[in-house]
Amino acid sequence: MTANGETHFGLTYWPIRKGPFFWEAFDAHEVAYELAHAADLGCAFVRVLLPWESFQPWERHITVRAFDAFGRLLDAAEQAGLSVVPVLFVGHLYGQRFLPRWLMTPAPTPDLNARTVSGGSEYVGRARNVYTDRPLLEAQHYFVRELVGFYAQHPALHAWDVGGNGLFLVVPPPAPDAAVEWLGELVEVISEVDEGRHPIWCGLPDSLLTMSGMPFLAALRGVGVTLALDVYPILHPEADGPQDADFVAFTLLLAATLAEGPVGCSATGLPTTGSDLPGPMVEVPRGPDQPPRQVPLFDEEAQAAYLERVLAHATALRLPFVAQATFADAPPTLWETPPFDQAVLPRHLGLVRADGREKEAAAVTRRWARTPGAEEFASPFEARPLSIDPDAFARDPQGALAEWYRAFREGAI
Repeated sequence: MTANGETHFGLTYWPIRKGPFFWEAFDAHEVAYELAHAADLGCAFVRVLLPWESFQPWERHITVRAFDAFGRLLDAAEQAGLSVVPVLFVGHLYGQRFLPRWLMTPAPTPDLNARTVSGGSEYVGRARNVYTDRPLLEAQHYFVRELVGFYAQHPALHAWDVGGNGLFLVVPPPAPDAAVEWLGELVEVISEVDEGRHPIWCGLPDSLLTMSGMPFLAALRGVGVTLALDVYPILHPEADGPQDADFVAFTLLLAATLAEGPVGCSATGLPTTGSDLPGPMVEVPRGPDQPPRQVPLFDEEAQAAYLERVLAHATALRLPFVAQATFADAPPTLWETPPFDQAVLPRHLGLVRADGREKEAAAVTRRWARTPGAEEFASPFEARPLSIDPDAFARDPQGALAEWYRAFREGAI
């Protein structure tokens, strides 16, 4: 998404009234109207989540209705002047798994990695090894050949994202090398079918940086993908609060240093409160015998200031792209259904409210799209590798993250 070294702005899109599981109830007029709105907000691209179960309910079966709906979304994006980055193999949404039943195996107790929703209800089971199990790999390659092979020449396509929206988190690879080999195989298949027309992204949560047993970013990038990180300061105690846009800049510079190449930002945001909420804190239910987690919400002015700062940093760092978390808030009618029943953040991360009205941050994205180099979007940071020891990070990533962020803010690294 770069032209002449520019940073391009995007967001994750799903219809306001329906959330991410809209493919079986696709409304072309609704999607066309909202994508035109997204383009008017200054977006150059939209990320679109393709839930695995919605598109591939069985190993050798593609859901025709979802398949065709994707094509109509691409048509609507082309009319709106937008590029599209479909996210394949989406089995993870906001800490929860949404996997087709053929990827699961029954278990006497729930998997502690995440709640699993399959076939429209919670499923007690464990995810199978999608990385080295040959029949499962062949099923993934089948899906790629069907979808990529059919739509590779559509003019609205920009890239294919194979990160599964954070699949590594809820289906951990058996070993780092297994994840790299899995990604390498997917890249080979996509490149062959796509005939090299489009780049291949691998979108990842920033928490992967500090998790044990995960592959190094340089190894992932080495198979030929563009790395993209979701970065939310609100989830990090190392950040100076949820509104700390400087932490976003540091995390992306750290990732680029570790990856030995450019890294984009696939999602970030700050949740806003609304008149229908009792206060600035919302309780997030968790598992049995666990107390609810408190999540802060912010006024729209704070969200606008945060996004303005993020966009300023993105320009200064020469990021290939930066994306707002979601186009719109999730409507209250979806708050009792997964993932929104347990995930409060995505209810409130949009640039547009659930009733379709714009938030203050919408004016920020329009201004930035017109004048990204304006003084109001100035940043003290620059595009450069950090002066760090990658081996030290590998030994103690959590400690290094906190220590190095302090040093970064002091200008020491």
